Amino acid sequence: MKKLFKIIIIINFILPNGVYAATYYGKETINYQTTKPINTNYEEEYRYKFYEEQKIYSNAYYVEDLNDPSYPYKSNDFIETDYTDWSKERPKEEKGRIIKTKEMYEYAKALPIRYLYFYDIMGSNDALRFLEVKVYSEGKEIAYTLECANCKNKEKIMDNQFDQGYTSVLNQDTFILDLKGNYDLEKLKLEVYLTDNYGTDKSTFKISALDDQKQVLKNYIDVYLESNMYNTEDSGYRFNIDLKDYLKDLYYEKQKITTEEKIEEEEYKLISQYTLYAYKDIKYKYYRMDRNYLEGYYIDKPGYIKDQKQYKIYYKIKNRETITFKENYVITSRDYNLYDLIEKSSIDKKKIQIKDTININKNGLYKITFSYQDFQIDQYVTLDVEEKMESIHISKESNVEQVDKITIKTGQTVKEQQKEEDKNEKQPEKNSIFSYLSISMFLIVKRILGI
Repeated sequence: MKKLFKIIIIINFILPNGVYAATYYGKETINYQTTKPINTNYEEEYRYKFYEEQKIYSNAYYVEDLNDPSYPYKSNDFIETDYTDWSKERPKEEKGRIIKTKEMYEYAKALPIRYLYFYDIMGSNDALRFLEVKVYSEGKEIAYTLECANCKNKEKIMDNQFDQGYTSVLNQDTFILDLKGNYDLEKLKLEVYLTDNYGTDKSTFKISALDDQKQVLKNYIDVYLESNMYNTEDSGYRFNIDLKDYLKDLYYEKQKITTEEKIEEEEYKLISQYTLYAYKDIKYKYYRMDRNYLEGYYIDKPGYIKDQKQYKIYYKIKNRETITFKENYVITSRDYNLYDLIEKSSIDKKKIQIKDTININKNGLYKITFSYQDFQIDQYVTLDVEEKMESIHISKESNVEQVDKITIKTGQTVKEQQKEEDKNEKQPEKNSIFSYLSISMFLIVKRILGI
């Protein structure tokens, strides 16, 4: 009874605590790839481009809606321009545009009209025949003198006789009516009576008003006569000409005054009235939104904007490393390799480190520590190395007896060992650490107790 109690104590002291699995499962690892896997379970994971927006402002300011299209968004940054110079052209109506106007008046003093100048005369048969020429101012006839070097019967032009005793003026010749004083052009009216019996299409002449210095001014009256203008009456063919209707610009060509106020003095005549325009604009800075993309693709990126149109599909593959150890492993030779304890492994065995405390000279149960990266696992092996046969003297006569002694030291007789081998052939090896621990402990206890 004392021996049994002693055996139990020794077994409890020596036997390691805990459960020892034959297979180690490492931490699950996850790998991603962008090519679709074949014959492998996977999950699809959509990852997107993310960006942050940055405002890029235009260098120039623009009238609202007249901005450069590359800067489509209006900012709150604006300026107010100065007014443009005054112009007669009315500006376009634009958003934010302020238009101001002012009325302008153009006046001029009356030129001193003293002479009426007839020139560029062209009639049939090299002459044009004037019957009578009369000049009126405010309805009163003005007595004038005729200046004409080559006029035939020039006294007939102002004798109040509308007969055939006409005054002939040669083509390309000229004559001047001297009014003997200065008159207001707007009040002058001219009556011209003439005829051209031959009726050509070339009958024409021009009239200009001259100042008291006889300066020929640009503007003139261009008179064209009707073809076949044959005189059938004593009065001939008559032109009534209001000089102000034809020579207005000439009359006011000098001494013009432009003002914003009306002038009431009689000596000034209103030539024209018109509107001037000036404007200023409210102009804005415009901007565009540029996207600054992050490198890579993401499921989410707080603080950034997801671009739904730019994405990649990542395929998620789960992996788990495993190491399967042999159970009931017994070392029976001094020439052993602890890597043989690994039955199969998804890890390259060369990368697995082994730490042991085996004393090859002492049989027993030993802990073997396998480590790889972040895991460490302990396994137990039994060292049961038989003493070398050549170190024991065995005679031929006592061969059986000596073998029995040797097998007693190892815990088994030859017959028992044969029975055990026969038993193992009939039954599969049990995958439990306790089976090889029991064998090892039995051998150890026998040697300690000497039984």
